[in-house]
Amino acid sequence: MSATCPYKLLGVSYQATEQEIKRAYAAAFKKIRAGVDKDVTFENFDAIRNAYLLLSNAEQRHIYDQERQATAESPALTDSVQEYVVRFDGSAKVYSRIWITNLLLSILTLGIYSAWAKVRREQYFHRHLRLDGVAFDYHARPQAILRGRIVFFTILAAYSLTQFISPTVQRVVGLAMLFLFPWMMVRSLQFRAANTSYRGLRFKFGGLYWEAFRVYVGYSLLIFLTLGLALPLAMWRQKKFVIGHLAYGDNTFGFHATRAAFYRALWLPTLILFVMLAGPIVALILFGQSLLFVVIGLMVSKVLVPFLIIGAVFLNLVVIPYARMIALNVAWTHTRINDTQMVCRQRFISYSTTHISNWLLMILSLGLFWPWAVIRMIGYRARHFSIKTNDSLGDFVAGRNVKASALAGEAAASLDMEIGL
Repeated sequence: MSATCPYKLLGVSYQATEQEIKRAYAAAFKKIRAGVDKDVTFENFDAIRNAYLLLSNAEQRHIYDQERQATAESPALTDSVQEYVVRFDGSAKVYSRIWITNLLLSILTLGIYSAWAKVRREQYFHRHLRLDGVAFDYHARPQAILRGRIVFFTILAAYSLTQFISPTVQRVVGLAMLFLFPWMMVRSLQFRAANTSYRGLRFKFGGLYWEAFRVYVGYSLLIFLTLGLALPLAMWRQKKFVIGHLAYGDNTFGFHATRAAFYRALWLPTLILFVMLAGPIVALILFGQSLLFVVIGLMVSKVLVPFLIIGAVFLNLVVIPYARMIALNVAWTHTRINDTQMVCRQRFISYSTTHISNWLLMILSLGLFWPWAVIRMIGYRARHFSIKTNDSLGDFVAGRNVKASALAGEAAASLDMEIGL
């Protein structure tokens, strides 16, 4: 932490709102009371409190910002902003051998080796993903992944067996699984973050169960009830949950994207989804039984089926991937760690070309193109992601807190629920 800059002391950006400053101050005080951060003590809390008092006073903050900007504009003191682009140097030829070996051993061991296969796969991806020439790393133990998969498939098996007991029991167990799903998401996010490192410093994820329940169950239900109109709101809330609770060392990622930014960026896929969902309902209300009679006639004549297939393909290969791509662009471009800014610049034409061609080649090769498709997509995403900072990345990492917390240790050894994220 800087001893002079109040923004860095609170861990907020220069554009932070009054509410963000209050939350950062409250979070620091909460750490002191809980005793979870030994570097934030009552002794240095005086500096944090003074920083809060300065930034919470509009007049004093304005004066400080003017002085800071004047200093930054001085030719002798100006720090040049450096941008570091992520590079992926993995080889599809090498990964195809890893993929085939993993697949064969997983089949021969009836799936047991799949946990070791995942570690091998993730280590290959992480160790060929480089930022400023330094690779990431993956530290998960196969035993933890295997335990998670045993738990996951035990739950699925228990649910499947309920169909032989009674429909009521099956519905009760299904409802219980609905409440279990957010817990699985949190555990998976904790596991992945705690077992990922850069320059020897690990990531952490601090999201809690009930917030995950609201995000993944509540907002998913809202999308259904609004016929897709709540899609940008739900995606904004999901990205805020995942990124906003992510930390590198003891520095939490600052997620500054707004709901309005997501609605502006996602208006087209939202409109398409709404038309596809609401169109048949509106038509049925307007035309009633006559439309129902026409639909039944089309189904009988097998004319409607190709249109439904085309609609499903268009939705899954174009609309949903486009919405995810735009959401990632907006989310990461509005994310910072103190003064270090993330940038994501994926483009629809290049992204959709890569995505659709991967699927076509997968179909034509009967799935054998999979390793090449994975390498192509990871390479594309890496090339369009970068980090901007005034300091070198070495200095940036050196300024992070390197002490591991008990939570991070527990998360690293916890169950990986193997949920596609």
